[in-house]
Amino acid sequence: MPAALAAFGFSGAFFIVAFVPQNYCLIDPVEHRLYHQLQFLWWRKREIIFRAGEILAFTTDGRRLITRYGAHWDYRLVAVGNDGFKEPLSNWRRGALEEWNAKAIELAGQFGCASAEAPPECKVEVEDKAGAATLKFVPLAAR
Repeated sequence: MPAALAAFGFSGAFFIVAFVPQNYCLIDPVEHRLYHQLQFLWWRKREIIFRAGEILAFTTDGRRLITRYGAHWDYRLVAVGNDGFKEPLSNWRRGALEEWNAKAIELAGQFGCASAEAPPECKVEVEDKAGAATLKFVPLAAR
């Protein structure tokens, strides 16, 4: 009986830790702000990531995953700040390059900033050229 109670307690704790916390970005196209929000049950913490004019561009970031079943590319939508900081706006998803590129163009239109369409099989990096941040897409060599 004690083992059953311990198992019940562990499963309850796992449920709370695994399913209750929420971590996401909020987009305010009216004020041109991007917020990061962490929520756990009734507690919330919201902080501003980018204010109006601080977003350099919306784009798609890529990564190559190699598993024992083969290799594939995952992509996610990111907002890149003028300071070079990259804030992910989505989760990594396999083969979603066209979808995230279209969403980047849509968000850039709402925020009045640039969008950069990512080429396939590249990751995005931020370079500092003469004090100004610029985007650079780096192709990763196949192994």
